[in-house]
Parts: sequence; C-alpha cells; structure tokens
Amino acid sequence: AALLGALAMGIFHAHTAECAGSPPEVLAALNDRIHAVGLDGRFVVMLFAVLDRGAQQLALANAGNPYPLLLRGGGVEEIAVSGIPLGLMEGTRYDTVSLDLRLGDVVVFASDGILECQNREQEAFGTGRLVELLTSLPEDAPAKDISSAILGATDEFRHDAPVQNDDRSLIVLRVTDRLDLSRLPVVY
Repeated sequence: AALLGALAMGIFHAHTAECAGSPPEVLAALNDRIHAVGLDGRFVVMLFAVLDRGAQQLALANAGNPYPLLLRGGGVEEIAVSGIPLGLMEGTRYDTVSLDLRLGDVVVFASDGILECQNREQEAFGTGRLVELLTSLPEDAPAKDISSAILGATDEFRHDAPVQNDDRSLIVLRVTDRLDLSRLPVVY
C-alpha cells in the first residue's frame, strides 16, 4: 500500500507540475497514468480539491473517497461528489462540485479510516456518529479543535478494540475572515 501511495503521489506531482487543470481533469489524467502501470486490480482513492481564496470557492472531484461534510449554520450536509477509484478503468471521467464558501463554514475531509474505525463489537464509527459529534461542537470551534475532537472520539470509540487496519487521514477547513491555509491542520 505504501508503494502504491508513493507511486500515486509521484505521478500526481509530476502531472500537476507539467500542466494545471480542474480537479476532474487532473483525476482523469492520474487515472489513466496509474492504469497504464498495470496494478493488477489495485487502486488508489483520492479526493482532489482546489480552493480559490479570492472567490472563496471550493471545487472538488472524487475518486472513491468518502464524501466531505459541510458544516454551515449549525447543520451538516454531505458534499455528494462521487467517482471511481484511480487505476481501475482506463478513460474514466470525473464530475466536479463547486461550493461557494461562507464565513464560518467548515469542510471536513475524513478518510475511510475515520469512518470505518471499529469498536470491539465490530461496529463502524460511521458518518452518523461523525455528524452527531460535529453538531455537538460549538459553532465557532477552530479547525484544530474540531480535528482533535474527531480523532479523540474515534480513539475513544475503538478504545480496547484490536489494532485498526487502515490509516486515519483528516483535513478540517474553517472559513474565517481571512482564509489562512498555513494554519490548516493535516493529520495522518
């Protein structure tokens, strides 16, 4: 898995250095390049987003990752953008969703390692528990506190369960009066 991830990231960096493109264009090109390597049924999941800070707009394309969540005005909704994982089928095309961000919005990108985290009874943490957690937090909670709450809740949920088989990747983006990406926490 680590070698496959390194291959995908190498192809991603090489492609984006060569040419810019919209999220669905980038995923389609990556898909074809990864498929050409011949991975014998192995694949890569990836969600690719581009933030236009000036317009405060987020463009997303998805290749098999869980849907991101948007917290807005005390409610939570899934950003429904789906797509086939990278490397499975040549010529796959991807859809894009553009989201106009507002002051106070929070976007949560959580990997399947967060959502599929299991307790001793083999119950998954799931989107429902994540939404419940997010709506229980103060509406003005900083991104760092939201990230810590999610990781803490999944740690507590799995408590004494056997070791998890999947990594946990998490990005929390909060829109403030100045969209400062340097303060964006990334947790692996």
